[in-house]
Amino acid sequence: MLNQIFAQEINPIKLSWLGDNAPVLSTGVSWGVPLTEGKYDTTYHYSLKNENGKYFPAQSWPLAYWPDGSIKWIGLSAAVDSNAGSEFELEISNQGSKVYIKNKIDISINNDFININTGPLQCKIPQRGKELISSIKLNEKEISSSAKLISIVQNGPANEYGTQPLKRIIHW
Repeated sequence: MLNQIFAQEINPIKLSWLGDNAPVLSTGVSWGVPLTEGKYDTTYHYSLKNENGKYFPAQSWPLAYWPDGSIKWIGLSAAVDSNAGSEFELEISNQGSKVYIKNKIDISINNDFININTGPLQCKIPQRGKELISSIKLNEKEISSSAKLISIVQNGPANEYGTQPLKRIIHW
């Protein structure tokens, strides 16, 4: 007898980790879900909920369409805590997402810099010059500054495994 795979006709859709064990570290995960013909379009939102009722933000993008224009396969990704459990539900709704992000991202652009502020993290990117990033602050404390691109060019064949090649450093 042949096994058949059908598009998801239930909402919420039950999900679990491969092997049923959650990863040891918090991780980003991507997956795809087949959807029923004629039922879902790009106005729908997707929310990932664990067995304790906690919601995680999920991004989605269409992977394939049915001939009628409805979504056939949806791609999804989420960042999941290591202690989130091993069973989840993917809720599909045309009423908006059930996840509310506490910190918004502010981006300001002027002639000299692009400033990105997520709340805990602030990044200052110059519009011109040799620096790629002028500064990165985490909780108001500077953790990095003056990031520049440096290339290492190998002059000649590789040496024995594990040894550094003869090189020339180029500062851009």
